[in-house]
Amino acid sequence: PDGQATFNSITNNGTLTLESDENGTASLIVDNYTGNDAEIELYASTNYWHYVSSPVQSLDATAFGTPNLAAYYESRISNSQDVGWIAYDGYRYTDGTTSDTTFSTLSVGIGYDYYNTVTNTLSLSGSLNTSGPSISLAYNSKGTDPDYPGSQGFNLLGNPFTSCLDWDQITLDPSITGAIYFTYNGSYASYVNGVGTNGGAGTIPPMQGFFVKTLAQGTSVTLSEDARVHNISQISYKGDSEVIPLIRLKLENNLKSDEAVVRFDEKATAEFDNLLDALKFSQTGNGTGIWTKTGNINFSINGLPFPDNKVEIPVGIYTAESGNTTITGSQIEGLENYNIVLTDKLTGTSIILKESGSYAFQSQTGIVSDRFILAISNISTPVPEITLPEDMFKIYSSRGILYIQSLSETWDSQPGTVSIYDLFGRRIVQKDNVSWSNGEIKELSLNAANGIYIVEIKSKSLKFIGKFNFNK
Repeated sequence: PDGQATFNSITNNGTLTLESDENGTASLIVDNYTGNDAEIELYASTNYWHYVSSPVQSLDATAFGTPNLAAYYESRISNSQDVGWIAYDGYRYTDGTTSDTTFSTLSVGIGYDYYNTVTNTLSLSGSLNTSGPSISLAYNSKGTDPDYPGSQGFNLLGNPFTSCLDWDQITLDPSITGAIYFTYNGSYASYVNGVGTNGGAGTIPPMQGFFVKTLAQGTSVTLSEDARVHNISQISYKGDSEVIPLIRLKLENNLKSDEAVVRFDEKATAEFDNLLDALKFSQTGNGTGIWTKTGNINFSINGLPFPDNKVEIPVGIYTAESGNTTITGSQIEGLENYNIVLTDKLTGTSIILKESGSYAFQSQTGIVSDRFILAISNISTPVPEITLPEDMFKIYSSRGILYIQSLSETWDSQPGTVSIYDLFGRRIVQKDNVSWSNGEIKELSLNAANGIYIVEIKSKSLKFIGKFNFNK
């Protein structure tokens, strides 16, 4: 299973077996293959749907030993992707009925979805694929008016080789987005231009199916044999010498975990970028989901320009069950001059991800798209001097508690935000939805070093800036 080899040609007059186990699959690159059928093993873990493809020129659907082998038909898609799945015997997964649409063999270069109830190692036999097919991609082949760009245009392809396929070496039409999407260890993985989520990588394993999205009709992609590589590792990001500025968010509960990435690039825009962005392929399919949002688009990988001052990005989540949940800044790279704050609008709590690392909360069941905000601010931007109003608030600290007392009726019934900054302009705490009443004292716990800090109190029409000396 950990072996790899490259040949110009193979004439098989005996038995050739490519082994596979839980740690990997043997990798073979060959330009010409003749003779007896090869035996290619495919290890499949239990109770997961796996995107698979055929490594041989002709493979019968019954080789998978289960009726749960499904093809994805873009021609059935309008505003829901679920209806695209039909088993090889015609079974429709959305309503349990039977369709006249069936298939008996797997097409080379096309992906399929396979579910197994027990961990097993399949043995697929045939003559090895040695050249890459050209696949026509479908977009709104159902002919709906209007079209549904959020769900239409996804095509399930498959690596046709017994080696990895380097997606970054595949030439794409400008109307085809650069991202790929596939299942990995029971999660939905994505990858685009050096960045992946949930184990997604640009080196597509042997016999791995993956989704590609086109934005127009009449496009095609060639899975060229020139893109074959020996790289059994599932993770293949750019070289260590090239740091991609990014924030990786990980959502975890007692069910599963999911990832979303915000990356920054000088070539990125606030709109969808074909070569930098990956859509959130399924919000609910994993039982646990996290994504970021720009406009009406949900992203698993969100490429944005570097903010001159500050950018705020909504973060959506999904949990199949309510309960203890954590959002972690599991990776932050190349953003030394930026402050990164995650805010829970429901509780009014904000944390600095570089310092706190994670935020624990009680999640609700279902999709929640407006509870969390990820704010990235440029701390290298000079902070303008502000004339401080007098006699509006009394601010002091004692034993790690900050006390703020309102001394004016001006702020009565003016709910707003309290933010604490250090002298470098980095926000360390934010408290939302704070209401004031003349003479009332608010208490705020601070996990900070002794020193001088700045407090900012804002409402829709009012703003107060003050300094205080903090002592634990």
